[in-house]
Amino acid sequence: HPSNQAKASSQDCVFVTRYVAFVNLHPQSSLFPHARDMSDPSVCLVYGSLLQTYKPFVTHVTPVPLLPLLLMAASRVDTNEDFSLLIFDGWIQVMLTQPMLVVAPLLRLTYTLRWNLLVRQDATVQRIFSGQVGDGGQAQEESEDLWESTDVDWGNKDLPDSVPRDLRLVFSDPPQPMSESDLEATLIEFFEQPLEYAPQSLTEREYEAFRKQPGDDTNHKPGQQQEGWEGVELCPWLHFNTIYSTISVEKSLASDQIAVSWECPTCRKTFRFNRRQIAEHKKECGKATTQDGEGE
Repeated sequence: HPSNQAKASSQDCVFVTRYVAFVNLHPQSSLFPHARDMSDPSVCLVYGSLLQTYKPFVTHVTPVPLLPLLLMAASRVDTNEDFSLLIFDGWIQVMLTQPMLVVAPLLRLTYTLRWNLLVRQDATVQRIFSGQVGDGGQAQEESEDLWESTDVDWGNKDLPDSVPRDLRLVFSDPPQPMSESDLEATLIEFFEQPLEYAPQSLTEREYEAFRKQPGDDTNHKPGQQQEGWEGVELCPWLHFNTIYSTISVEKSLASDQIAVSWECPTCRKTFRFNRRQIAEHKKECGKATTQDGEGE
């Protein structure tokens, strides 16, 4: 949680999970003394279990980079129309600051890594149930039959023109098979690469507010609904243009904490503010406008 650094002690530090809003790090964790240092929003804690005693604790935790983990593990990823906003599994929102030229290769790499891992996972399950274990099974895993016999088909998509060209190039061709050693090395590099983004958690109601519905126009303005929207499934886990770039914080669906892209009607500048920050800016911007008018 971003506020952990300001906490008085580790026992006051909180973390956000999908099903329990605020949890604490278990005192017996080796990371407990360093809980106050875990305020970097680009790092998350992967935990083994959630222990409920007099308050909820997470145990068996490991810090990992947030965005690479989300890209590799999320079962559903929703994006807006220019891929600047992503929502993972309906509760973690990430605003990307890199242009599409940077994002597209990252998506292609994610696409390839996830496909390779899934194919190997399926092959392992098949070997277990067929009794093929040991060196013979390992040899089979590395053989060409592994790729030829797989049912995991993500490529050759006939994507519509509404999908940006860079994205069509990413997902039009099938992923390329990787050897086990190349896969391991690439995964390490993938998790270590520097990325610029701004994450925040969403409630279920906020996710529903961001989701587009059939009949909504792609050039959406908060509060307006028009005809002509259709999202695109780029691959089984990635859904393009299924969320809005922003929502109105005046809606009851938005909590006080959520930050959205907001354009001030007075100064015409765009900010990423929550409801309180918007109110403060309106007040200050109004004062500045009044003072400028009096000075003329």
